[in-house]
Amino acid sequence: MTRTIKILGGGCSKCEVLTKRAKSVAEKLGWKANIVHITDMDGIVKRENFTTPALALDGEIIASGRYLPPTRLETLFLKYVAKE
Repeated sequence: MTRTIKILGGGCSKCEVLTKRAKSVAEKLGWKANIVHITDMDGIVKRENFTTPALALDGEIIASGRYLPPTRLETLFLKYVAKE
């Protein structure tokens, strides 16, 4: 199964770091992941998210307005998958 990970944010350094960390954690977990960085403000607002950076996994926003370390990202990813 391929996961879709979206980073929503204007392209600031925090958004870039979150993108790299999300990719690294997905690889660590052995996931096939399509990682997309959405910088278009209309695209961000459509998802009803107003705090960036935000992180969406398979279409669900699982974090916003936070600069997450890799350990926290891994916990969030695993928690999301456990709900399935």
